Amino acid sequence: MNRLSILILFFLFIACKSQQAPLNTDYDNISNNSQLKDLDNIYPKFAGVWTANIGDKQVKLVIDKVENIQMNVGLKSYYSDALLVRYEIRINGIVKESSLNLPNSDVTIISDSPENLNSVLFFYEGGICKVGWGSIMIDYIGSTKLRWNYIPESSVLTNQNCPNYPANGIDILLPYEPENIIFTS
Repeated sequence: MNRLSILILFFLFIACKSQQAPLNTDYDNISNNSQLKDLDNIYPKFAGVWTANIGDKQVKLVIDKVENIQMNVGLKSYYSDALLVRYEIRINGIVKESSLNLPNSDVTIISDSPENLNSVLFFYEGGICKVGWGSIMIDYIGSTKLRWNYIPESSVLTNQNCPNYPANGIDILLPYEPENIIFTS
């Protein structure tokens, strides 16, 4: 390799590195094709299998840290480290809803940004016809405990935007009551 080639590779490497930014970078400061990185190493402590029992409902969360997934938000497209949440909900021991086997591209709960070193905000795309879309705040409160707060938003459904709406309605099975649900590992 000649000196010119080495010099060009060096500058390309520096240019790529300069587009890295921390996860909590303000949306206005994110450029297309940039890369948001977990520079503070916040995400690993959230990764794992977590469970909670709420009445007759058993909820299992599987949280994975992934790197460099493509994010398309508004008019911007960039790459980010993220937490993906897959879940399984059982009622009286019977599986009622599960996303455990979904590929990363189909996971509907993804981290938006860390609020601080121990709290991460997630966006949930919703279930059938986007019912239940909203935000979830997960707080790390110890090596074996997470606190979960899910705020589902309302949806206006019509036959045009939800032609397969079931006759008996759609239940939101992710736990949103009571507040501050504790999951353990």
